[in-house]
Amino acid sequence: PDLYATFDPYAFGTDPHADACELVRRLLAKAKDEDSPSLGVSSPELREEVDWPHRRFNPALSLVIAQVDSRRVSKTMDGEFAARSFFIMSEDEIALERFLARAGG
Repeated sequence: PDLYATFDPYAFGTDPHADACELVRRLLAKAKDEDSPSLGVSSPELREEVDWPHRRFNPALSLVIAQVDSRRVSKTMDGEFAARSFFIMSEDEIALERFLARAGG
């Protein structure tokens, strides 16, 4: 994720950190709306919502899932997504909020 974050702004005109902030804002809003102890996230559905190509989506997703406890992040076998799905718990919400503050989102 760090290489993408460094080079994508120059190579593709995209910013994985800004994109990750957009994803985090969406996820935190969903978590708040659902008012549940956990939020299940499907990467294919999230990508559909933002309508970004995989090349833009995956670096941002990688930055997001780095904030989530790895025990709640599915492993992917096909390489299509950085993770196929993951669950966000309240402690992950705190980590995601801190990420937003650090990333300027």
